[in-house]
Amino acid sequence: PMRAIPSLAISAAGDFLLNTIAVTVLSFTSPSKTRAFAAATVAAGLTTGHATYLYAANTNARIKVSARL
Repeated sequence: PMRAIPSLAISAAGDFLLNTIAVTVLSFTSPSKTRAFAAATVAAGLTTGHATYLYAANTNARIKVSARL
């Protein structure tokens, strides 16, 4: 667990893929000291509610998690 509820930031939505499909929006909801939920949007090609993998599309892909006090 982290010391405090962290802030989460990404490099850019386009730096990520869901399976092989480019992400257009990526956000995090309900952060706590132990978890956060990711919500991603793509233009087309996936089915709502189906599990998938989040991949880096390039070497710029970053998810920054900070719990600085």
